[in-house]
Amino acid sequence: MSWLLGHFLKWIEEGVTFVINLAIQSIADAANFVLGLLPNIPTAPTISGDILSWISYGEYWFPVSYLITLGVTMITLYLSYYVISIPLRWFKIVRGSE
Repeated sequence: MSWLLGHFLKWIEEGVTFVINLAIQSIADAANFVLGLLPNIPTAPTISGDILSWISYGEYWFPVSYLITLGVTMITLYLSYYVISIPLRWFKIVRGSE
């Protein structure tokens, strides 16, 4: 009886191991399918390449053109505030540094 029970438990253990391995393989296959849908990574430009090729390579990971546009906009707004604040200080609309 113990021989039969031992074989039955071994059969259940092998079945559970097979199901777990099948689940892990299914997750790996699903991840490979999703990663296969992503666009190809561009090749890295050489050092002798121009700056535009480096910017296009960086834009694959981070929107460099948006960063430049945002930076220029913020600097423009910052400088325009100081230009506009000069006449506003003359007319005492904005407090100065007294």
